[in-house]
Amino acid sequence: MGQIDSYLKRVYHECTLSYLEDIFDLYEFVPNKDLQTLFAVFHTNLNHWFNTMNSDIHYRYDEDGNRVSQGGYFHANDSRAYLSLIDLIDQLRSKLRGTSYAFKICDSSYDLAIKHARRFVVKSGGSTIPEDFSKVEIAELTPIFQFVNTIAVECSSRIAHVNLEKIGQGSYASVFRYTDPLYDTPIVVKRANPDLNDKEIIRFRQ
Repeated sequence: MGQIDSYLKRVYHECTLSYLEDIFDLYEFVPNKDLQTLFAVFHTNLNHWFNTMNSDIHYRYDEDGNRVSQGGYFHANDSRAYLSLIDLIDQLRSKLRGTSYAFKICDSSYDLAIKHARRFVVKSGGSTIPEDFSKVEIAELTPIFQFVNTIAVECSSRIAHVNLEKIGQGSYASVFRYTDPLYDTPIVVKRANPDLNDKEIIRFRQ
């Protein structure tokens, strides 16, 4: 892990973005402090830009009194700063893929918003927010990043992230084991392989 830790330290020192302390605390499960800080930086700044996008969306009311999105406009400087942040996240995710620090975006609304925004945010001239882009519910009390090889479980009044140990694999799924932090009991989890088609997903669920 020495080389990875050194890489994370360099990325952290090269990063000029700030973070909020309460967001930093959401990632206490991260064993590497530089990576914990980077997660807090990414989370803080995604919150900022999604709040900005939310405020840039305009609405009207139809004849039935329903609020309807008219889209909006994401300014040029904001667009460039947002895309720079997404590039940093993508680069780190790519570098850490296949390591014990491999991570994913575990908040489905953020994952969807990032994927949607890739289609309309551009680096020059500002970005037109389409009418089908919904306001993002800002995550302030839960982490949006999670390690690929961990699982979030409820533990008393908090959410704990525990490591998954792979113990088997078949043509449709992989099997993992973890120890429940509250009951100190081994739990087995079966996960469908990511390359399954729709019919195979149905068979897996059955």
